[in-house]
Amino acid sequence: MSRSQLVYKFHALGASGAEARQIRDALNRGRIGSGSVGSHSQRSALCQARVMKLGLALVACMAALGCDRGPDDKRCRADADALTRWLGRLNLEPQLVMVGDVRLVSRADLGSGSLAMARPIVTIGARETQYQGQLVGAAAGLAERLTATQRKLAEEVAQGRFEGRAPDVRQLYLLIDEAVPWERVVAVVEAAHRTGFTKPSFLFKPPPGPDTRPPRTAFDERMDARERDGAAGRLAAPPAPGESLFARCPPVTRLFGHLGVMETGNKVDALIRGIGPALVDCGCKVELPEVRSMLWHMLNNPSPVRGLEVELALDAPPLALPAGTPWREASKRLTPATQRARLVVGS
Repeated sequence: MSRSQLVYKFHALGASGAEARQIRDALNRGRIGSGSVGSHSQRSALCQARVMKLGLALVACMAALGCDRGPDDKRCRADADALTRWLGRLNLEPQLVMVGDVRLVSRADLGSGSLAMARPIVTIGARETQYQGQLVGAAAGLAERLTATQRKLAEEVAQGRFEGRAPDVRQLYLLIDEAVPWERVVAVVEAAHRTGFTKPSFLFKPPPGPDTRPPRTAFDERMDARERDGAAGRLAAPPAPGESLFARCPPVTRLFGHLGVMETGNKVDALIRGIGPALVDCGCKVELPEVRSMLWHMLNNPSPVRGLEVELALDAPPLALPAGTPWREASKRLTPATQRARLVVGS
């Protein structure tokens, strides 16, 4: 057992932080587990002198005798700490909206809050409109779909089918390509208004953050191959690529098993807190570059969005723009101060 692992063990077995630091300092000075302090019996005696204070920690202490791998353990601890810090820089917002090839307008004035919950989504692409991922034609077809959704949501809310806070049946997301002309936006908004969706959230992308993607590894190649197979309809895939990464690190495998059965709490936070100590516990017997690739695919949201909610009302001040005005320009007229609006096509 390594020095860094030993300190973790002392914490796990009930030693206080001060006591664990004493052991760590003793290790660093060569007083325990080092050939520089007399005979093996002397080192054992020194360990046993701490039994009255540390109880079960003696087991870990005795296991460490003669197993000093200082440089490797320090490197492992440093690598695990670096991984934890890197995880803290990822965009960990839940990906409630798939942006796809829609070119969202970038806005820096919408704060840092992520979307709170899933809602129906209308995607107004550069050439076509989709509702919940399916193509819709004229505004009448969209209105029919929205009416059905509105009725179903109202029934489910009335029957108490939602755990926690029930959704607001007036809300939906509008995902709009920057090149869409104003008249198409107005047509969708009017259909939404007629069917009861009177509080749409217009979605934008925030300014780009730091680039956190790690260098490509063999894991990325395997992920690309799986995506190509899925797109081609070849669904008989091998086990998930991450399963073999931790074959020599059972503590990480146990951590993921624990996350799988968590019923309360934040699993992402638990993963970030736990993976560093788990890696140290197995001596970092993993390919860390591939682990980074896996965690980036698993946790990072590559397309974060921000919502600007506006209440539609017939008595609100009209927002009139020429029919061909592209959304990248028209959207500037909607600001966080725009609480109510009526979108119309004007001259």
